[in-house]
Amino acid sequence: MVLCVAAGMGFGAFNEVVEFTATRLLPDTNVGDYENTGWDLVSNLVGSIIAMTIVRLGHRTATAEVKQQ
Repeated sequence: MVLCVAAGMGFGAFNEVVEFTATRLLPDTNVGDYENTGWDLVSNLVGSIIAMTIVRLGHRTATAEVKQQ
């Protein structure tokens, strides 16, 4: 599960690199500043943790159902 969160954060960080590159290469990208990048990364972390929790709970439920059969 930790690997799933790390992968989600990695993809989020990659997106931030793409946005940063766009701000350097194109004049008016409408991409936010440092604070915007920080909030994007925090949102990525929260979303990754929520996704991890949903997957883990789903796996636990599926495992319990298999044991009952």
